[in-house]
Amino acid sequence: ARVGAAWTTSLEGTPFGDRGTGYNLNAGSAWDEVPYNRIEAIRTGWPSLVRTASGRELAISHAGIDTPLHMAYRESGESTWSEMDIPSDLSVGKLWPRAAVGGEDGNTVHVLCISTPEANGGALLNGQDGALLYYRSLDGGLTWDIQDSVFAEVDSSAFLAFTGDSYAIAANGSTVAISAFNDWADSFTM
Repeated sequence: ARVGAAWTTSLEGTPFGDRGTGYNLNAGSAWDEVPYNRIEAIRTGWPSLVRTASGRELAISHAGIDTPLHMAYRESGESTWSEMDIPSDLSVGKLWPRAAVGGEDGNTVHVLCISTPEANGGALLNGQDGALLYYRSLDGGLTWDIQDSVFAEVDSSAFLAFTGDSYAIAANGSTVAISAFNDWADSFTM
């Protein structure tokens, strides 16, 4: 069994100019050599690593406070990572992504993140200071048929804000579960 691991890495002190996704693979018997470089060409953080049924690995992270989400990906057995931004029509940045893979063929990628809050250099989005955003790709991350989506149940009529690392997403076939657990707000699962 192949097991991949991803983390935010840097070999520098502040401001962590070489920060990005550290990645290692155990293809069945042992972990590969410890990596000393990020997999992306640009500075990123908070990767969420998933693998599709076709074997494609995706590391989805944020690249900055005012940017779209960034995705490094490679096909099974390849050593070189390709990169792209996840499309977005919003001018506000996206931070702290979480990803899951599901779908009938195991190649649907689901991503949650929040819009960059004001305290992190962002702006309100539809009245929320950190809006929970959803993205979906039906083809393993090549195209994104849902972008910048806000669920009506968690819009500004019900929540003022979401914070980083306060939500999770999981998928099993066509069932997708989203949970949120803010410090002083209601916790819920949809």
